[in-house]
Amino acid sequence: MEYQPMDLDQEESLPPSPAVGEKMDAEDAGSGQSSPPVELATDQEAMKNRVFPPLEDELETLYDESFTWTIDDWRALPERVHSQVETIGDFDWSVLLFPEGNRSEHVSLYLETGPRGKSKAKAEAEQDQSNQAEDEEEDWAVCARFGLVMWNPDEPSIFHASHAHHRFQPDESDWGFTKFYDLRKLFSKHANSQSALIENNKVCITAFVRIVKDPTGVLWHNFIKYDSKKETGYVGLKNQGATCYLNSLLQSLYFTKAFRRIVYQIPTENERPDTVPSALQREFYLLNTSDQPVGTSLLTKSFGWDSGDAFTQHDVQELNRVLMDKLEQHMKGTAVEGALNDLFVAQMKSYIKCVNVDFESSRIEDYWDIQLNVKGLKNLEESFQNYIEVEMLEGENQYQATGYGLQDAKKGVVFKSFPPVLQIQLQRYEYDFNRDLMVKINDRYEFPLSIDLSPYLEKGSDMSEPWIYDLHGVLVHSGELNAGHYYALLKPTKDGKWYKFDDDRVTPATLKEVLEDNYGQDPLAPGATPGPMTRAGINRFNYKRHSSAYMLVYLRRSRLDQVLPPGDDSIPAHIPEKLQQEALEEQRRRKEREEQQYFLNVKVMSNRQFQHFQGFDLGEWETKYGDSAVVTQDKSRPDSFRLRKDTSVRDFVNYLASLYKINPASICLWTMVSRQNKTLRLDSPINSDSEVDLEGLRHKGINRIPDLRIWMEDRYGEDTLTGGPNGMADTPVPDASLMGSDEKTISKSLVFLKYFDPVKQVITGVTSHVIDDDQTVGELSAKIAKFMNWPQGTEVQLLEEVKPDMVDILSPKSTFAEAEISDGDILCFEKVLSPEEEKTIKGYKTAQEFYDFMHYRIPITFKKREVRHHNGNGNNGALDITVNGQDDSKSFDLWLSQKDTYDQMANKVGEYLGVDPTHLQFFTTSISGYQRTPIKNSGSTIYQILSSPYVQQYSNVVLYEVLEMSLAELENKKNVTVSWLTDGLSQEHKFDILVAKSATMRDVLSVLREKAKIPIEAADSIKIWTVVNCRIHKLLNESSPVSSIEDKAQVYATTSPRDEHEFVTADEPQDDKRIIFVVHFQKDPSKTHGIPFTFLIKDGEKFADTKVRLQKTLGVFDKVFEQIKFAVVRLDTYAPPTYIDDDFELFSGLNDDECLGLDHIDKTTRRGYGQSAIFIKN
Repeated sequence: MEYQPMDLDQEESLPPSPAVGEKMDAEDAGSGQSSPPVELATDQEAMKNRVFPPLEDELETLYDESFTWTIDDWRALPERVHSQVETIGDFDWSVLLFPEGNRSEHVSLYLETGPRGKSKAKAEAEQDQSNQAEDEEEDWAVCARFGLVMWNPDEPSIFHASHAHHRFQPDESDWGFTKFYDLRKLFSKHANSQSALIENNKVCITAFVRIVKDPTGVLWHNFIKYDSKKETGYVGLKNQGATCYLNSLLQSLYFTKAFRRIVYQIPTENERPDTVPSALQREFYLLNTSDQPVGTSLLTKSFGWDSGDAFTQHDVQELNRVLMDKLEQHMKGTAVEGALNDLFVAQMKSYIKCVNVDFESSRIEDYWDIQLNVKGLKNLEESFQNYIEVEMLEGENQYQATGYGLQDAKKGVVFKSFPPVLQIQLQRYEYDFNRDLMVKINDRYEFPLSIDLSPYLEKGSDMSEPWIYDLHGVLVHSGELNAGHYYALLKPTKDGKWYKFDDDRVTPATLKEVLEDNYGQDPLAPGATPGPMTRAGINRFNYKRHSSAYMLVYLRRSRLDQVLPPGDDSIPAHIPEKLQQEALEEQRRRKEREEQQYFLNVKVMSNRQFQHFQGFDLGEWETKYGDSAVVTQDKSRPDSFRLRKDTSVRDFVNYLASLYKINPASICLWTMVSRQNKTLRLDSPINSDSEVDLEGLRHKGINRIPDLRIWMEDRYGEDTLTGGPNGMADTPVPDASLMGSDEKTISKSLVFLKYFDPVKQVITGVTSHVIDDDQTVGELSAKIAKFMNWPQGTEVQLLEEVKPDMVDILSPKSTFAEAEISDGDILCFEKVLSPEEEKTIKGYKTAQEFYDFMHYRIPITFKKREVRHHNGNGNNGALDITVNGQDDSKSFDLWLSQKDTYDQMANKVGEYLGVDPTHLQFFTTSISGYQRTPIKNSGSTIYQILSSPYVQQYSNVVLYEVLEMSLAELENKKNVTVSWLTDGLSQEHKFDILVAKSATMRDVLSVLREKAKIPIEAADSIKIWTVVNCRIHKLLNESSPVSSIEDKAQVYATTSPRDEHEFVTADEPQDDKRIIFVVHFQKDPSKTHGIPFTFLIKDGEKFADTKVRLQKTLGVFDKVFEQIKFAVVRLDTYAPPTYIDDDFELFSGLNDDECLGLDHIDKTTRRGYGQSAIFIKN
């Protein structure tokens, strides 16, 4: 076997940390006017300085030794040779030499090691191969820095050295340099010397070995045979493509033990496995029990994600919040309702507090996480201080305090409490105005292992427990904004170690990896370099520059025993049981796949299934959602068999006879045929004694169908099939007069009879029947009336079910031959109703009407419409329509015909809900589930209502709302949604106000004052305007009719600043003041966002003073206002903006066709082309 040592020179693509050798010759010492001191290979310290250059990560040295191999006859060496074995620490070390090179034109030199007494060199020296075999099986590793120096014993100043570091282990027990030294130069004189490296056929090789401590057990590991579970006790998660962000969050949540136990307590015994709680429980259980990395495909499937979503990176904070919302929905009404709030939620207070009077306006809000600024701040403490920084409202920016007028005030945010599990989102991304995109902030930013958060609490907060928090999780992003990798560093136990969870790999981590490596790195000053310009140094700088923490998880120290409780989890028994069942099922499917080529699926249907079937054709061979047939009961489905393809028809008939306990001679099997009208009917009988195998029979049957479909007839009238796979034997046997005959001649046909029951509104199969071709339809009708026990003289009508959209009435006088009735045809009979009987029927009165309904019917899901307004600025007036949520009692399905009218739909829904149909309002939805338009009663059909001229697909989900008044009365009213703005324009509160269509805004404001609790002194200074596409559309007043408000317009109202109100209500015109429009945009005036507003400008006022009033109007903090650039923009065009400075005067510099533009980042959710918001459906 050819020997191939590990070759360092071939490792061109290794990252900075693995062993990378550097070659040095004696003449490399330098050049210049002054000669450096001559280095000698015999000078141990000088050689160590060469082969052990400083490392950025200093490692503890366990052993530092060297040994020299003296070679007296170089030319006599074999092609591969070991030096003597030296013991250093618990390992034997030797030099492995290839004098003529190892597949190279260079001397090849390696360092080799193994456990004491078991190294390869030791085994070869003792000619004992058993040690080598044992060594390969033994699991060992040793990390060492080493240098190999070849030198001239007679002239030790002539030498060549190379160094490296490596993790030696059984599969990499040697490491070194394939191209150590050029063979052509071995005996050539060195520069400035009369000596060669090898003279007199002699040379020495010195090995310097420095064994270092492996602090994590994975130092310089290649991870080829790495076992996370064995090394750490934990397993990772598989990456589906770009789900590393999901993996890091899941691991963080999993090791929050209290959260894990909450998830396990969500009742899921009777839920589908593709719901989020079920899938998450399964994921957590596998993380605990599996020895291999766990997949997340079932979990993401429960989210409703497809493969495209698996290759799209999303924001972790957004994912976390959506996941928590979904879990909370499933936890309502259970024992763990509200448990997530106890773990993750606390409160903060936004306030404005007057300095000179006793007045404070405040708002207390819950928060799930804290978003802290990073830019320009050094550490976490500075970020918290920045978060609660107080802003003074004074001078021109005084606060209008209710009852006290303008007052100096303090504005800020303070924490009332912190949750047991504190999730901190570091704002590592910001908008770059120059590049018009979001960029990552990679600056150095430090965070501690422990932090006292009491300084950031409101005075008077509960101090019965210390507010000290310990770091337990660091979620890291490496790379740039739209390209990179996510992983997590977690401390799973109270006093345990840290681990790095990088997708499917889990490794121990040092505190340096947790902290220093994830602080980020400040950019270099112009012209500066990152230390020594080595490849490792540059790579290390670049790594730190682009890798940084973006989310921190701190646990309250006094609550650690509650968040990380001791003991094992109480795992619901149904979780492992379901997994075991799935494993057995997968094993069964795997076996079936392996045997697929030998077996065939056979489906058999008979009268038993036919009698339970409701729909078109003989039965439902395959169940497809959305088909015209109703989703069937088990009793109407065919019996399925998995049989060998070479089974003969005779054997199959005997098998069926034995199974159903009937006489084999009575069984007649029929093949099925797909007719041109796309119906599936009987074709021809099969010879029961035939030796033709089932596979041959399938090839003669229906094309493109993988299974064999058979109709089984009991020729002797014995119809009850007992003991079959579905155990169906509970339907009475029909009258023998309607059963098959024992003998079928050419003049006879086997047909199938169905019955339309107008009371039950159902068409059901009755039986098969053999008819004479010369028999009249009326004769069969008489037999049917007798069979149904109907009074004598009852008129029975027969129809032929040709295809779903063709059902023909048969003339009673026609023979079946004249009507062209043949084998396999389906006849439906019905009782002809009298006028009195028709009045008692609710629904369709004839079979033909019901067939038409079945053909055009579609399942429609009705969901209760709920409108939820989210307060807060920046949503541009968009409504968040929440549909149904998880309350199944408010959702139901109905079958409606596409030909049904609005009134028919309203009546059916009203009957289901038990409400007056005139008090129902309906709304169509988009494919994604969002509300589209209200449905008007204009005589349109269901098809016309649901279809759209713009899209090919339609949504079968309709929203309903139960009104307090009739829809006709509602249609005479108009709903006006008003956004009431407070705290300047920074806080938005939405109110729905229903008024008559003939009303004016005075009526709207009257209701708004009551709903918004507007103070009396502010009631007369309200201004109102409408907005379309984030631009002011129209200014309104109290006399403005509500009918003038367009449907697409959003109405805004707020209290006018005093000077603006005085100007508007002044009796005399004021030529030194005027009102202008203000809009928000991002770089391009066409990219408008936010809420536009009116603003008073004054003659002679510099813009520096105008900005003070402007900030007060907006109601934003200094640090937010400082981010805004100001420009003059055109009202009617998208011309480039003209930016202005503090000396600009708006009054004289702004034309009538221009407005003031505020250029700043749009913080509402805007996504690029092809991007979508993260969602979780189930």
